[in-house]
Amino acid sequence: MQQGGNRKLAEFLAVYSLTDVIDIKVKYNTKAADYYRRRNNALALATPFEESPPDVHVGRTLLDGRRLDANGVPQALTEEERANLTPEELAMGGNGNLRIEEEKKSEQSAVIPGAPAAMNNFLGLMQSTMAGVYASAATTA
Repeated sequence: MQQGGNRKLAEFLAVYSLTDVIDIKVKYNTKAADYYRRRNNALALATPFEESPPDVHVGRTLLDGRRLDANGVPQALTEEERANLTPEELAMGGNGNLRIEEEKKSEQSAVIPGAPAAMNNFLGLMQSTMAGVYASAATTA
């Protein structure tokens, strides 16, 4: 918690104009949030992390390659963008397999009826994070 924290995360996401994005699945599946997650993990494990933060345009891109509009809404990929997806973006559901929307449909299992909204948001974030970890492992295997 010393390396992270809500205030530090909010300050970091503000650089990418992501603090007002309401959809938590979108916000936490951006390349900016992924960078922040990996950086904090390295700091917590006391391992080297020399990667630079993504520029604003890249940081506002979802892990599946889609860009966010000014309101934080994912935009459909053009044919050219789809053809230029990286292997990581393809693994995260690029090329028409919209993983974030699919996760939203299956998210019902991650909700605890009667639990505070913050707890259910945390569970959704953990589910999303683990999905990203599994997808990353699949691309390196």
